[in-house]
Amino acid sequence: MRTRTEQQHSLNYRGICRGALAGAGIALVLLLIFMLALEDIAYGVWVIIPMLTMSVGGALGGIYCCFMNHLRVEGSWAKAYANITSTLFYILLLWLSLVAGLHATGHWD
Repeated sequence: MRTRTEQQHSLNYRGICRGALAGAGIALVLLLIFMLALEDIAYGVWVIIPMLTMSVGGALGGIYCCFMNHLRVEGSWAKAYANITSTLFYILLLWLSLVAGLHATGHWD
């Protein structure tokens, strides 16, 4: 049996992996919607780099959301804080990873 201190310091690897996969999946879907909305773009190999950077950024945002789960069970203000910071951090990471990927391919002006 684990003590309370051991439970507080242990990581839920399954939950972290789920959060990373969910964050990367959402990021890829958003990127595909963004790219399909652009009609005059010639798609090629350059699409791989933004897809990789967006999926990494989304995965990191999902991991951050999982790390904030301990605040969600504490109460209303802590839950609101965790939800707001997780959402803002996820959006910020998606935007930065999109800019980094498009800049690396020369499509960000």
